[in-house]
Amino acid sequence: MATEKTDVVIVGMGAAGAVLAAEISKAGMKVTGPGPHTRGGTRPGGDPKTSVVNRYSQSRDVPNLFIVGTSTHPSMSGFNPTLTLQALAYRYRL
Repeated sequence: MATEKTDVVIVGMGAAGAVLAAEISKAGMKVTGPGPHTRGGTRPGGDPKTSVVNRYSQSRDVPNLFIVGTSTHPSMSGFNPTLTLQALAYRYRL
């Protein structure tokens, strides 16, 4: 692994981290640590013709599917989206 922080996270994941590390290695990929916080792609909105999810992040095409991720954030705020994402996941929990 490329960064000490990444190693700590993967070790902290236990068996799942070991599987993840093995799959990354097998695929010939490298973990380089924190990367960009990509957003967008699942456009929210009020008009079904121009949006993928409604204001509650519920899919317009698949019943009972909620998209809780940064793909519903239309733009970058300049801050790490992790806490916002956790708050949304808590808000939409069943």
